[in-house]
Amino acid sequence: MMKCCKLTCVGILSLGLLVISGCGGGNGGMHVKGTVVENGKALSLSELDYIVITLHSADGQTTYTGELARDGSFAIESGEVPLGTYTVTMKSQDPDIPPAFGGKFAEGVSTLEVTVEDGKEQLDPIDIAKRK
Repeated sequence: MMKCCKLTCVGILSLGLLVISGCGGGNGGMHVKGTVVENGKALSLSELDYIVITLHSADGQTTYTGELARDGSFAIESGEVPLGTYTVTMKSQDPDIPPAFGGKFAEGVSTLEVTVEDGKEQLDPIDIAKRK
């Protein structure tokens, strides 16, 4: 009877650890972060700039957002991003400020792309000077 109880406890604990740790992401999603650069160099934004960076899925139905820091770094804060290629847009959140980067990277205009790859949390730098 004691042996059966121990096996049951071990089984329950193992199942609990699987639930807590997750089972590999299911959809292959990743928490990603990256940097936006210009000609390979870090951006230098003013402390007044509040720019949102958004990754748009190929079908345009899903977006993932984060805030661009003063040095051009960002982390996608709206959940795990499924593997794939995304169009990148950036916009000012303050309507009284002119469009970020002159509107070159607004939704419907931006040609910037980034690819989320399995096991790669840090995205390749997004160079705004090398847009298509």
